[in-house]
Amino acid sequence: MVRMIYWWQLMASQYPAIPVWDAAVAAIVAEPAAGRAWRDLAIRVITQPEEVSGQTIVEADKPANAQVCLEGDQTVLKNVSRDCSRESS
Repeated sequence: MVRMIYWWQLMASQYPAIPVWDAAVAAIVAEPAAGRAWRDLAIRVITQPEEVSGQTIVEADKPANAQVCLEGDQTVLKNVSRDCSRESS
């Protein structure tokens, strides 16, 4: 999965924005040790108005509905990314 997202991001240059978080999320799924500082938070993805659609907000007054990684181990993330690029070669 990490390799697939890595290559998609390399090949998707025709799009004005590439979601960088996709590779980080895939790396954490592949190697959970890459995630640190986990918090239980109530989050919601905004769908309207269209100008801010896709933004994620924390709803402090609601019960937690997700575990969120607020910090990543950069060394582990780099190693996962490097390993994926080697496997793809």
